[in-house]
Amino acid sequence: MSINNTVWEKKYEVIIIGGGLQGLSTTYYLLANGVKDVLLIERSYIGSGSSGRNLGGVRETHDTVEEIALGKEATKTWGKLSKELDFNIFFRRDGYLYIATNEKELNNLKERWRFMNLNGVKAKLLSENEVLEIAPYLNKSIVIGGLLGINDGIAYPFAAIWAFYLAIKNLGGTILQYTNADKLKLENNGTFSVKIKEKTLHSNIIVIAAGPGSIDLASTLGINLPAKILKRQALAIERQPLNIKPMIVVPWGPIAQTIRGEILGGYHDEYECSPTDFTPTRESLEKTIWYMIKTIPTLKTANILRQWAGHYVESPDKKPIIDALDNPEGLYLNVAWRHYGFMMAPVVGKALAKSIISGKIEPILKPFTINRFIYK
Repeated sequence: MSINNTVWEKKYEVIIIGGGLQGLSTTYYLLANGVKDVLLIERSYIGSGSSGRNLGGVRETHDTVEEIALGKEATKTWGKLSKELDFNIFFRRDGYLYIATNEKELNNLKERWRFMNLNGVKAKLLSENEVLEIAPYLNKSIVIGGLLGINDGIAYPFAAIWAFYLAIKNLGGTILQYTNADKLKLENNGTFSVKIKEKTLHSNIIVIAAGPGSIDLASTLGINLPAKILKRQALAIERQPLNIKPMIVVPWGPIAQTIRGEILGGYHDEYECSPTDFTPTRESLEKTIWYMIKTIPTLKTANILRQWAGHYVESPDKKPIIDALDNPEGLYLNVAWRHYGFMMAPVVGKALAKSIISGKIEPILKPFTINRFIYK
């Protein structure tokens, strides 16, 4: 790819590595708050990783206090993004509907409901009849109750990615796509160099937000990220007249409907893989189909349009790692997003940008620093 030489000649204030929604939102909020020399690097095309491979869910119905705090801000922020970015991201506050298929699952939902209500989450316990009234297309024989996340919703991932991309370009930001950062180095003068084939870029601050590529990239600075890469798969079924609202979450996976009417589904089946392994498997396809039909029987006559794979990056406690490191100073981490990186990206991007500008990690991000593993 031919790149203007001025890109290589200048020194940047911040270089962000990773073109998913986490990297895009951080770049945007830095530029929007007056940081001028910001560069975003993506080894493929923007949104090629998990941001473009998820189902678009956005929720506050989480199971820990710190995740609920992020989720509550996320649902608020997503509701304002179309106006802020002047681009329709098709966010619908349709809710999340968690289904219980046996007494143990129902008791778990009741415990979650109590915890969520104590922490300000708008959620409602539902009887079997109330669930079926909301979602009459469900298999009646598997439903015994449910939990409705009232403020939860769903966005269109590609619209959100494109909205942030255009906003960055409109603010004069620079994005290098199909550009792989091979190695990071801390120079003697305290700045960073980013090696890209035979070229080198320089910056005062580096943000690693490269999804599964973050582990190898951090290791070039001698940092061992406590994380592993997991493959997760999903599929799309042709348009159906079901009007699936809210998103359905059964114990074996989520089911959602796009703005075009396609039905998306995934199965909770995951295993460790390499950062370049995006190959979907027949085994996962068969499991996902079986469970989707078990959940919504009318899908048995529908055609499958496509299947794909993506990655989770999982820390030991399954929470992200967001931090400003003291050694080396100027290095920021935004990594290990297991299953809610897309939905939290606008909130975390804004908070991380403020942290970079002030030099202090924002309170909402403090529960996710890497110190929880180092000093445990």
